[in-house]
Amino acid sequence: MKKMGPGKADPIAELYVSLDSALRQDMQYHYAGMMSALYWIGLCQDPKYGHIALVDLVDRIAPQIIERMCTDTPGLSSLSFVSLGPGDGEVDIRILRHLQKSLAIHWYYGLDFSFELLRYAVGRISVAKGLRDCFPMRAIYSDFAEAWRYLPLEEGIRLFSLTGFTLGNYNEAYLLGQITKLMNGCDFLLVDARLHDLESWDGRSPVSKQKLLHLLSSYSDQLTNRFVFGPIEAATMASSSDVTFDCKISREITCVPKALNATIFCKGLRTTMRLTGELVARERLDLASTTFYRCLELQDWFSGVGLQCIWKIQSHNVALFLLKRTSASKKKLIIRKKEPKQRTINPQQL
Repeated sequence: MKKMGPGKADPIAELYVSLDSALRQDMQYHYAGMMSALYWIGLCQDPKYGHIALVDLVDRIAPQIIERMCTDTPGLSSLSFVSLGPGDGEVDIRILRHLQKSLAIHWYYGLDFSFELLRYAVGRISVAKGLRDCFPMRAIYSDFAEAWRYLPLEEGIRLFSLTGFTLGNYNEAYLLGQITKLMNGCDFLLVDARLHDLESWDGRSPVSKQKLLHLLSSYSDQLTNRFVFGPIEAATMASSSDVTFDCKISREITCVPKALNATIFCKGLRTTMRLTGELVARERLDLASTTFYRCLELQDWFSGVGLQCIWKIQSHNVALFLLKRTSASKKKLIIRKKEPKQRTINPQQL
């Protein structure tokens, strides 16, 4: 699998003539295109995957998050909400509902490198029940590394949100380094993470087969396999039913102590490229990776990348952290290019 950070997308031709380009480690092309977006939305609706449980957790603890922000910033009366990967939009809808009970929403920004998911999420938010006030929305089609070009500078406070277990798809130091470039000292960052329960694991020894199966139980599902196989389906004539799937545990991507990368791979791929007709024969092909963390180790690790945890909650196999940039984290001056014209959308207008 090609190792790279959340940078610029490859030209579209490369996606369809090279499997190595389609299978980016940051999973960018797993969400791009109509079919991949639909596969992701379908996966979010599967109770075994964990997205529904995450939405319910965010809905329950959002008042605690808002209370902690108000305690940290006395007199806080309004803010902008910046969603880094809105997904299906459901987490954002829940957060926005709670924010409106206590604060005025200056702007909502949805940023995603999947045009299809961005459009879907913003459309859902614009007509969501329970969002009383009319607040301006801006949809930004960009990856995280290029977001500084399009996210407007603001004097007010912003709540950045990185949910949907996105942190676990990247090298964490690189991803959070890109995000902290967007943040001011008064901004907040909400991050979620999947947790593993291997409390006795020393961070080096192999994980037993029994513990491995338990850890990956939520990924042994047809909907998951279909989603992770999406880029291969787009680039070749194969479908997920043509191969067999398996998982492995490693530490090839993560830089957080005692974290584990879970990688789903397929075996026995025999097909042709969709555009070129080139024969493809792969005995084994890594498809997608995500990361499981230990809560305390991840919390401590944040300080090493210039972020301070001011609040956290752990619920079963999920943790949520509210972070701020530390005083030692100096923001570099960024010269922004002139923004392309973007349409401001009020929810009631769609």
